Amino acid sequence: MIEVKEVIPEFLRPQQTFLKNNRLRTSLKPSGRICNRPISPQLSPWRHSYGTTVMNNIIMLISVFIISSCAPISPHYQQPSVGLKSFRIIPNPKGVLPEFEIGLHIINPNRRSIPLKGVFYTISLEDEKLLSGVANNLPTIKGYGETDINLHATVDLVGGLQLINKLLKKQQATMKYTFSARIDTGMFSPPLHIKEEGNLSNTLHDTSGNEQNIL
Repeated sequence: MIEVKEVIPEFLRPQQTFLKNNRLRTSLKPSGRICNRPISPQLSPWRHSYGTTVMNNIIMLISVFIISSCAPISPHYQQPSVGLKSFRIIPNPKGVLPEFEIGLHIINPNRRSIPLKGVFYTISLEDEKLLSGVANNLPTIKGYGETDINLHATVDLVGGLQLINKLLKKQQATMKYTFSARIDTGMFSPPLHIKEEGNLSNTLHDTSGNEQNIL
């Protein structure tokens, strides 16, 4: 007995579309051609949930990177100590107005080295701001090491006139000064801050150790 199989042309075979619930759906136009229906709306929430999850993971990774980069590398990181070693007025070899010489002493109590990227400082006399300055040629403090930094701040013309005016008004041997600075130690460590107050003599100290009155 010969078995006869019905052969369906390729263009009449229904195309299948898989849905999330593993059901099959086909669509056949009256003309006999296959047309695909739009994907079921049931897939939309799944696609939205998947895209939201990926976006949340990316945001979380970026947040972790930012937080970790702002925090110190070691959990046992200790803030270095910075102190004012010297503060005096010295003659300016390049001008008539004197300049300030500031000495800072920094101690690193950590195992790793700390690079000093820059410093921003301000000087006030008798509670009035006199000048501000920056410096970036600073050393790197080795682990469990210490170093000294010398800053030279030159008074401009306006600041020099203010300084002379204060000395004429006070007619005293000393003046109250305020020195504050912020030292940048790189992106992986918090900056160092210092603020010191004291009395400044109105005499100049040259390289030979001789003293000379400013006025």
